[in-house]
Amino acid sequence: MSKQFESRFKGRNNNDLFFQSWVNETADRTIVVTHGLAEHSECYTEFANEMLNDGYNVYAWDLQGHGRSEGKRGYIADFQEFVTDMECFIDVVRNDIPPQQPIILFGHSMGGLITLLYHLKQPKSPGIQALCLSSPALGYAVHVSSIKDTLAKLSNRFFPTLTLYNEIRYSDLTHDQDKLSSYPMDSLRHDKVCAAIYLGMMESFDYVFANAKNICVPTLFQLAGQDCIVSTAKSKNLFERIDVENKLLEIYADSFHEIFNDQEREICFKDLKNFLRMVK
Repeated sequence: MSKQFESRFKGRNNNDLFFQSWVNETADRTIVVTHGLAEHSECYTEFANEMLNDGYNVYAWDLQGHGRSEGKRGYIADFQEFVTDMECFIDVVRNDIPPQQPIILFGHSMGGLITLLYHLKQPKSPGIQALCLSSPALGYAVHVSSIKDTLAKLSNRFFPTLTLYNEIRYSDLTHDQDKLSSYPMDSLRHDKVCAAIYLGMMESFDYVFANAKNICVPTLFQLAGQDCIVSTAKSKNLFERIDVENKLLEIYADSFHEIFNDQEREICFKDLKNFLRMVK
């Protein structure tokens, strides 16, 4: 029998954060989902139910300034707070599941970047069995001008709480028309971003590339072949630098950024499940 729960926890700076879980009584592993910019944990209900039916527990949380968590939409004072909040969430999950149950970290887009940062800063974190990254943000798909970069730095210094349009178009996320029609109706989605997120991601790209050799668990990269949001080429480049025996790269040629919501989703799930069977 499976059940769904909702609860809250405190982040590193005592901010109030939301999470939900889909728990299978017979599960022997747990997947922790970290969502991308502007979305939230509820976006992963279908993902959770699919993995739940395959025998996994699934825990997903809302980042600061997202979903049902505390904070101005699209704002965080320091990008690294996402990582320290994730540390707190992993502790919550560990206290909630059976002792020694393995944990798989799944991150999409910006959530993939946060997941990589967590692992690189906590490489000996107990029980982490694998990293599974969906269209991870490791570089922007379009060139960012020096003018825009300078304006972001000025904004972060003088107007740190200012948020602007994040330039993510729903039509760049998936080909699925039913999904596209539902996105504008989702009141928990937003279209904001602050300079600290933009600059923090840029700094984090460099950090992850510089430390890729320290990734020490089985790693799966699932990338979109038609990604207009993040750079598939950068993800391929990072994947080549990872020095673990069990790693796998899959590219879905006909998919946009949200590969698990696009027309090749069944293949995405099959590849994810097959990879996890190999690292079990």
